[in-house]
Amino acid sequence: MLRSKIFCGIDLSIKRSSSVAKIIIEENSIKIKIDRRNTLEEIIDAISECNIISIDAPFTLSKGYREVEKRMIRRGLRLFPPSFIRDLVIRNLELLEKLKQRNYEGIILETHPRSSERLSKVGSIIDLYIRQIFNKDDRDAIICALTSLAYELGEYEVFKAEDGEIYVLSGDLVKIKEIFSKSVIIIQKDTKRQ
Repeated sequence: MLRSKIFCGIDLSIKRSSSVAKIIIEENSIKIKIDRRNTLEEIIDAISECNIISIDAPFTLSKGYREVEKRMIRRGLRLFPPSFIRDLVIRNLELLEKLKQRNYEGIILETHPRSSERLSKVGSIIDLYIRQIFNKDDRDAIICALTSLAYELGEYEVFKAEDGEIYVLSGDLVKIKEIFSKSVIIIQKDTKRQ
């Protein structure tokens, strides 16, 4: 049941605060909570209640592109290889390890918001239903959270290879649009951590 779950997205950063977005579906409303977290501990505290988490950062290191990214590139998508964003990958690996140590039992997905925007109508959902100006990091975190929701609803595409899986939004997102069109959207932004 969607109302018993919290869908989370993280735009992980190194030199600035990471954006964390949560989507909580209630009876007649959808709460979208956005805040900034500096340390991995702060991020974990923010996401520990989430059932599905999508993170905009590679889950494995490699020299050059992984095979999973090469498959995305063949579809016309543009990504950085993990070796180019090594510090970000290392931070994500630390985050994943800390979640494991805390016995996190939810689902964790690797995602890529730019690819989701290329392959789906997510931009129109944000523009039509959320109607608020966000910076790039917050927008990416929202797209990641929508990827978590889409995973639950089956409105996603997954690129798979032996070295990883990357989940992205795909298509018209009919089920997500239907949920958003019947709900009051409530934005809650933590401004204390900016």
